[in-house]
Amino acid sequence: IGNGMVGQRFMENLLDLDENKDCVISTFCEEPRAAYNRVKLTSYFETLDASDLTMTSEFDEEGRTPWYEENNVELFVGDKAVSIDTQNKVVTGASGKELPYDVAVLATGSYPFVPPIPGKQRPGVFVYRTIE
Repeated sequence: IGNGMVGQRFMENLLDLDENKDCVISTFCEEPRAAYNRVKLTSYFETLDASDLTMTSEFDEEGRTPWYEENNVELFVGDKAVSIDTQNKVVTGASGKELPYDVAVLATGSYPFVPPIPGKQRPGVFVYRTIE
């Protein structure tokens, strides 16, 4: 659950370790595009091209990259996981998509910390964590 930088690297490492190709990987991605490098987010404003930040290859119109299909990874772009039924082992997305699982990995990211300083609520003061 989560298709940010950590989730992407986890999948890459899991696929490298899966010599027999037994793993089936599916991931919910709340954002409208697949994983991208948030560390380089500031450089996005130089070109306004999200593909400059991709962790695999260029994004298509649907926010995907060929890496997911090439590696048989099912990606639910724009679909936030909203519940996990641990008894029945099912994850449900905001779309209503229900996905059974054997093992669930939570790689849900974080939120930027805004220190308690005067003026943080003023116009023009903001934090950014996503392209949007």
